[in-house]
Amino acid sequence: MRRVIKQLKRRFLFILVAVNLAILILQFYQYAQSKSMIIHNGNFQAQRDTSIAAKQLYSQVEEVESVVESIAMMLNAGKLADDQIESYLKKVFDEMPTPILEIGIAYNPEISNKYAPHYGLKNGILQHFNLADSYDYTGYGWFKNSLKSPNWFEPYFGKATNSLVAGFGAPFYDKAKNEQQNIPAGVIRINFSLDGLKSLVRNLNIGKTGYAFLMSQNGCFIDHPKEKYTVINKSASTLAVELEQEGKPGEANALLFLSKTAKESQNSKFRIFEFKSSDTERSNIMFCKTVGDTGWLLGEVYIKDELYQSREILKRREINIALSLITLLISLSIAILFCFYKYDTKGLWIVSGCFSLFILIGIGFICYKSLGEWSYSSTRISSAMDNTIIVDSVGLRKTLNSYEKRLPEYIEDPIYIPTGIFIQSIEFLNSTNVSLSGYVWQKYYDNIDRGIDRGFVFPESVSAEINKAYSRDITNKKGEKYKIIGWYFETVLRQSFDYSRYPLDRKQVWIRLWHKDFDRHIILTPDLDSYKLINPSSKPGIEDDFVFSGWEIEGSFFEYKFHSYNSNFGIEDYVGGNDYPELYFTTLLKREFKDACITNLVPLFVVASMLFAILITITKKEYALKFFDFSIMNVLGACSALFFIVIFAHIQLRRELVAPTMIYLEYYYFLMYLAILVISINAFMVSMDSKSRFIQYKNNLISHLLYWPITLIVLLVVTLIYFY
Repeated sequence: MRRVIKQLKRRFLFILVAVNLAILILQFYQYAQSKSMIIHNGNFQAQRDTSIAAKQLYSQVEEVESVVESIAMMLNAGKLADDQIESYLKKVFDEMPTPILEIGIAYNPEISNKYAPHYGLKNGILQHFNLADSYDYTGYGWFKNSLKSPNWFEPYFGKATNSLVAGFGAPFYDKAKNEQQNIPAGVIRINFSLDGLKSLVRNLNIGKTGYAFLMSQNGCFIDHPKEKYTVINKSASTLAVELEQEGKPGEANALLFLSKTAKESQNSKFRIFEFKSSDTERSNIMFCKTVGDTGWLLGEVYIKDELYQSREILKRREINIALSLITLLISLSIAILFCFYKYDTKGLWIVSGCFSLFILIGIGFICYKSLGEWSYSSTRISSAMDNTIIVDSVGLRKTLNSYEKRLPEYIEDPIYIPTGIFIQSIEFLNSTNVSLSGYVWQKYYDNIDRGIDRGFVFPESVSAEINKAYSRDITNKKGEKYKIIGWYFETVLRQSFDYSRYPLDRKQVWIRLWHKDFDRHIILTPDLDSYKLINPSSKPGIEDDFVFSGWEIEGSFFEYKFHSYNSNFGIEDYVGGNDYPELYFTTLLKREFKDACITNLVPLFVVASMLFAILITITKKEYALKFFDFSIMNVLGACSALFFIVIFAHIQLRRELVAPTMIYLEYYYFLMYLAILVISINAFMVSMDSKSRFIQYKNNLISHLLYWPITLIVLLVVTLIYFY
């Protein structure tokens, strides 16, 4: 019978281990699936948006292509006489739904005289002119290429229309003059301004800080947020060489990829390329799609953290894997012990020790993942507060353009004042007040109204002292003149901080900036040119040898928060009432776990260990009684002393933090209170010779064995509630 029971026990333990192993494998599979799904969904969404945008762009120029080809067909069929052509071109120009710059015919000198009648806008007025009088069109690519086949022109600067234009041309044949029809009689073409396409590209929604660009088939940018990229006839490959020399390999590789892709632009497949920005040190994902038959390339660049917002999901999957692994190890330890070693008190202690150790490792792993879980998308930047982080000029321009589009027509145009900040010290005065000091500077260009006051305010400050430090008149490399004014400040700000995750918490200390004339339509913009790197992890605006005891600075960044107020401050035409962008400079702080651990966790661990030592003394064994001198009064006296130590430490913690909610670390104190109470009750029951089997089994052994496992399981559950 015993042999059968032993075999059944082994089978049960084997099944338990097998089930836990299967669960662990399943968790790994789900983790891989989640990661793959997040990437797939992000790519699918980006590809879909890029495809829709490419179709939208092509719809703006598709009509040009169809009109040119229909006129060419009419000329081929002889349906337009020579004396009807010019009047028909004017009619088409007037009736075109799509705004165009010019329409005309350029005859082939091999068939007829060099002549190119056109209708086009000059200074906003429709005029008739002969293009041949302006320049020899026969040497230009648009004419030579269009003689061969219908062709979209490489964007160029039109001398006749005095603007950057693009267009479409197609050959036509004159049966009367060329019976063999193997030499085109000329080219019919339509040119249009690129301003409309640029506006569409700039209005595309590419996340909070992403951007779009448009590139020609020759690898030149038609439109790009960075103006230096849009120099006429400067190809992406040339720009790549310049960026490589500037020490920006990420952007250089991206441009080389674009240059190669543009030459293969007739291939309609999506192209995806990942590169790291040298300015922000952030990974970017670029999606490229050909715009219809134009051969142009539309690109959309997403910030990787914004596109794949997966950190929280994957963190939970990783915790699931850790918990499954812990369960497997515990079941494996039990199986090995009970199947291959003698079932005795020593074996029970080994199981209890292994169980406790694995649970402790699980708590440590969850805390470790929580310490490292911060990303740009996990802060209040992406919360419901509608904040937008600014890490480059592209994101800044996009944010401000979006704001300008929402403005009513009667509101005056905003005045932009570049503003920079440099923090030299931060000190927490109490749980809500923080003291800061440093410098703020502003640039006032010559075109700014002289009536505007120079200066700024901290609207959230409890107290502030601001003194002018310097003033300079400067002319930059572009020839722009401005006055830069710097102030030294010391201020105390009152802010609300979340202490619920103490001692694994983070703090965001933000400085909110208003212009001195906040009643005017003045928007402060981050002075990005004054920082070597604007990437948050490079800590722009923070002194290099910054000393801040108990805290570690993880990053700093500028951001905009769009505020709405229920008051106009007594100003009838106050412009800051609805969704007004206010500039913030935010510093992200992480508490140094080592200091908090020494201050709080080490004393609690010592108390827990002393309670365990007290629990071990609670026994009825004669040799143990003589050695430990166990008595109910001794136990109650020791527990009382530890209780007062714990409660005074708990009160001190509450005084320091003044948190309105329960703190994670408080549960450690509550657990110690409960342990003190349970141990006291256990001592009373043992001293009273309780008949409970729980107490009687091997002189209170079960209580000794369960102390650490139950304590750590409770802490594991609390940790999961706060950090899962």
